[in-house]
Amino acid sequence: IKISGYTAEKAQVSVKGNLTIQDSSEAQTGKICSDYTGPAGRVVSVENGGKLTIAGGTITTEGMSNSGSAVYIASGAEVNMTGGAVKVDAKRGNVAMNVRGSTGVFTMSGGSVIAEAGDGTETNITAIFGSSGSTIQISAGTVSGPQAVFARCSATTIPGGNFTGSITVKNGSISGG
Repeated sequence: IKISGYTAEKAQVSVKGNLTIQDSSEAQTGKICSDYTGPAGRVVSVENGGKLTIAGGTITTEGMSNSGSAVYIASGAEVNMTGGAVKVDAKRGNVAMNVRGSTGVFTMSGGSVIAEAGDGTETNITAIFGSSGSTIQISAGTVSGPQAVFARCSATTIPGGNFTGSITVKNGSISGG
């Protein structure tokens, strides 16, 4: 999908094959957002062996009335982020990159994953969440939020990147300098 400076509102994208999201506009203002009003909404859901590459543009929960995920990764699905931004606003329980499936994989080599902190009183807002059995690999890019990374049970490898916020990793490694 080339969003090239446009805004795809009211979107709920389901990825079950291969998809690349990019913004080729000079201003890089293209975004995908949702006006979903139910509980636990998702702007982009990658499932059933789907593979998503985020190369540009912004995927955001802007417009959702309740908490949810900007990108949800189910079991057997993969997301590779090389650029662009994935962003959630300051609602309790929001997760920008939600690696929920037991064999879901998230790889980040560029771009930004952002969980807005709001006024700072709400801490249950997460940039990257990993559930048991999932895999998270971050080699570059920027991750920020009250909880930048919460991956107690994921196989997590972080050799690079820039982080603002708490990082919780129980099963993995963090290196770099």
